[in-house]
Amino acid sequence: MIKTDTLHCGYCGGHVELPEDPAAVVASCPFCNRTFSIPDELLKAREENLNRIQADKRRAEENDARERANQEARRQLRWRLATIVVPILLISAGVTALIVYIQSQVASSQSALPSPSRSLPQNMPAASPPAPPPPEYSTDPDKTGATQVAARMKALYESGCRSIVHVAKQANGDIAWTPQFPDSKRADCLMVFAMTGYPENVLDLKMITPFGEPMPGPPPGPVIEHLFCGDTGGAHPLSVTATNGAPYTFAAIGCPRRLARKMRQK
Repeated sequence: MIKTDTLHCGYCGGHVELPEDPAAVVASCPFCNRTFSIPDELLKAREENLNRIQADKRRAEENDARERANQEARRQLRWRLATIVVPILLISAGVTALIVYIQSQVASSQSALPSPSRSLPQNMPAASPPAPPPPEYSTDPDKTGATQVAARMKALYESGCRSIVHVAKQANGDIAWTPQFPDSKRADCLMVFAMTGYPENVLDLKMITPFGEPMPGPPPGPVIEHLFCGDTGGAHPLSVTATNGAPYTFAAIGCPRRLARKMRQK
């Protein structure tokens, strides 16, 4: 569930951020320098949010493991098909060469007869597959998109988006993640980032509602920054599809609705 870890001082009403230590039960006001107890309901909500984030992380890791297993199965299937198709192609090429040779011998034996000249069509060159990314793309933060994502998250954090829902993480293939939206039209919106410095790696970001309906999303591209505002509470499955194995960086941050409306107006 998207929450901002903040509250108001019980003495002066100032805006106070919760301590980073999840076990802390008291907070200090930076305005009046007084210490006060954190409300039990906020401590409970914070603990539930941390448990939910850890569960989402475990599910994402399980999805990554399943995807790697599926990729290995597809690789094994391609290899088996190759061991069947390649011999067939070689036999077909040999038969074709034999037919061409016989036809040339027949044509030479009938050279006294006039015949129109013929030319065999030339094979068209096969389209080259996309070139793999250079090795430095996996370690250079500008190439993996880590620099761009960090800059945008810091800017939004300073603007008031204080809930880091998904830490910046490097990926090399498709990912799946299921954030939870509270059942409130005033709940925070979710800004999602998927960025890479490899232009040929086109990323496609999609999210669906708990009813299975697609939500409006951004067009595919190497740099994606999109704001999702859910009007329905519950799980909203999200996926990022990559066109190749070049690395990219994925992250998400929660933004209050009032800031989200200003972002959409720009």
